[in-house]
Amino acid sequence: MVEAGADAYEMDYKTDIRKIHEIIGPQATFVGNIDPTEILVQSTPEQVAAKTRKLLEIYRDNPRFILNAGCAIPAETPAANLKAMIRTAREFSR
Repeated sequence: MVEAGADAYEMDYKTDIRKIHEIIGPQATFVGNIDPTEILVQSTPEQVAAKTRKLLEIYRDNPRFILNAGCAIPAETPAANLKAMIRTAREFSR
């Protein structure tokens, strides 16, 4: 896929982000990949924040990362969970 030369890749939440980081590196942007159901819909804001930090830590050395769900964000996602994800990302970048 990297050899195809795409600028960005969005992959399902089941994809190993460490492996993605290793393969794609700084060649392209990675978008993802928080589990939209188990984490965003069914977890607490604290759990969402923990998962967000984990992803951001993996990509700490690479600015080509866009935090997002690993698929569409379900309509029933609690606002508090989305806010936790955004707040954690903003605090992480400081």
